[in-house]
Amino acid sequence: MKELIKEVSTKLFDYLGLEPIEIKYEDIPDDSRFYNHDLYIEINNKYIDDEYESLKCIIHEIRHYYQLCVVAYQIELEPQYEEWKKEFKLDQTKLKPEESMCLYIEVDAYAFTKYILNKWFNIDYHHYDKSYDELLDKFIKCYYMRL
Repeated sequence: MKELIKEVSTKLFDYLGLEPIEIKYEDIPDDSRFYNHDLYIEINNKYIDDEYESLKCIIHEIRHYYQLCVVAYQIELEPQYEEWKKEFKLDQTKLKPEESMCLYIEVDAYAFTKYILNKWFNIDYHHYDKSYDELLDKFIKCYYMRL
């Protein structure tokens, strides 16, 4: 499994023009996390043998890394730059899960995950919330169909 994650993450880093960062499996309360101050990604140990969940996690978290880089390097040509810039200033630890899911950076990361799973792996991912899934489809049409 770790070999697959290394292969996919390397491909994603190249695709998004990012320097590689460390990815590790740990006992954490969430499925996965991107630590934007220390620049590494953790995936929950419960997914160490779960290819599908590991793929979802790594794609989602690498997208957050990309968002941070766009904001840090002020890449204003990225259509979502201004929204990401505002949201990276928020203390997301104070938000309830249903609030954080509605953040632009989260919608983007979920939509990007859905898009990449389909484009690269022919996996038809659907979010458990039908309305949210429809939002992801609209996001994909708006931002990723041009990729």
